Amino acid sequence: MRFLAPLVLALITSLFSVTAASADTSDATRMDTGTPFAGYWDRFGLAHPSNCQPLEVPPNCGHHRVECEPAQSIVYTTNPGCNFAWGPGDWSIDDYGNNRPVFYLVSAATATITAKVWAIYPTCSGEGGASIAGSTVFVDIYANGSWEGWAAYSHLASVQVSPGRTILDRTVLGYTYMWPYLNDCWEVNTVQGVHVHHEEWNRVAYACYWNYTSGSFLDWDLKFGRIGRTIYTGVKQAC
Repeated sequence: MRFLAPLVLALITSLFSVTAASADTSDATRMDTGTPFAGYWDRFGLAHPSNCQPLEVPPNCGHHRVECEPAQSIVYTTNPGCNFAWGPGDWSIDDYGNNRPVFYLVSAATATITAKVWAIYPTCSGEGGASIAGSTVFVDIYANGSWEGWAAYSHLASVQVSPGRTILDRTVLGYTYMWPYLNDCWEVNTVQGVHVHHEEWNRVAYACYWNYTSGSFLDWDLKFGRIGRTIYTGVKQAC
């Protein structure tokens, strides 16, 4: 498990001593997320999880990881922000498609999967906290009752869910949309650039991604990433 402050570690130990031990020692708890819609994986070759530019050194390069799920109130009393104990996502990708419904999709071999919308935040904030370039929906994912990690879906329009709602596989979270151009947030000039920014985070070890070729058109509900009991030892690793 990643480094956690002693107080936080003690709380986690007491709260998850039963469920985490049983859930994280079985390969059955490995859960595969699905492509959220039919679209292009890293359409322009610039947003691949491992795409390092010249002079950049892994794992600190590749597509930016910017999402941090707000803290779990049952574990943390305050939000420690983005750090090694709590996000940002273990990997990220831009998945391209205009005016597409964005689905929550996840499957597992034998585990009973449940999911809850933990929070909905502005992807980028303007004055007064107004949402710019859509909303980010954070989904907590559980295997056999044990919280395993989260998936984030950013730049959504017409969000169809609400915080605290338990959701099922194939739930529509929102829609992709052509937002107005915004430096350092939504640098999109044409509908071909419309996308959802997606990140995943694993509570034990690290989430991984399925390593498709940049520009590949993927049908919906193909393997996208993996959360749960995984073997990966760092960020931005392919499954």
